[in-house]
Amino acid sequence: METKIHRIAVLGSASGDYFFLVERMPQVGETLDAHGFEKALGGKGANQAVTVGKLGAPVEMLAQLGQDDTGRKYMDFFRDYNVGTSHVKLLEGKDTGQAYILSLKDGNNSIIIVGGTNSEYDPKMTELDPTWADAIRNSKILLLQREIPEFVNIMAAKIAKEAGTMVILDVGGRDEPLSKELIQYIDIISPNETELERVIHKKGLETEEDIQREVDIFIRTNPHIKVLLKRGEHGSSIFYLQAGQITHLSKPAYSFADHPDLRLVDTTGAGDCFTGAFAVKMLEGSDYESALEFSNKVGFLCITKFGAGPAIPERADVERVFGKQ
Repeated sequence: METKIHRIAVLGSASGDYFFLVERMPQVGETLDAHGFEKALGGKGANQAVTVGKLGAPVEMLAQLGQDDTGRKYMDFFRDYNVGTSHVKLLEGKDTGQAYILSLKDGNNSIIIVGGTNSEYDPKMTELDPTWADAIRNSKILLLQREIPEFVNIMAAKIAKEAGTMVILDVGGRDEPLSKELIQYIDIISPNETELERVIHKKGLETEEDIQREVDIFIRTNPHIKVLLKRGEHGSSIFYLQAGQITHLSKPAYSFADHPDLRLVDTTGAGDCFTGAFAVKMLEGSDYESALEFSNKVGFLCITKFGAGPAIPERADVERVFGKQ
């Protein structure tokens, strides 16, 4: 096996984010006034790559952008935060993906995604771009999400698995059950509690006991996988099989009551920050407990600023609020 680069490769989406600040969500057929409008750069793949870069870890982005204003801004944005762009493709005549976000005062939101170049993959393709495949093989970790076609993720995850590259899949994105073909190549799968239903192919997980039971069944069926569960205000958990038993480790979320100088602004991208931060800790060789704690801190700081990309904290921000990491 070739010597790997101490690096995380991120294959995924990049989009222009358009935020509409509203008092409430509109009803069907209703026209609603927005009391503010903001633009930012987002997309789950890009958010995670920028998180890795801002936290000081080497990262290479594998993505498709349009040769439009958003695409050009993105190339500068990546470079500003030390995200490698040599594997970013600029597609002529195509628009970069877009996300339209209705953002409420309490920080919650609803999102509509237009795939654009994130969807411009030939469904007849039988293998991944050779330069992308090499970048994956040569990296220690591959980060995936579900805002690009599933067949692309399957190809990438298979290459990574065969090369001994750790594969972390953030389940956010496509609202469809995960394919068994993709699951077999994943090392760590990271849903939130809603997305967990896409993983286990079962709805109606209402209690802690429901979640614990179904995650246990999923891991015993797929013993190679670790489930990294994002739980919002309840923190995060990781489940995995060890010596024939399911091990469950949880860490609580951080509270604004303990940080009165901070406030909730926007939850967009918090899960991406968390997953990117966890990947950084895996690259650094940290244990799961310290990785969960650090990732909770990064996700917490992300929601104190507006917009996914600009809100992503640097390691210095984490250390300023929580001390040396």
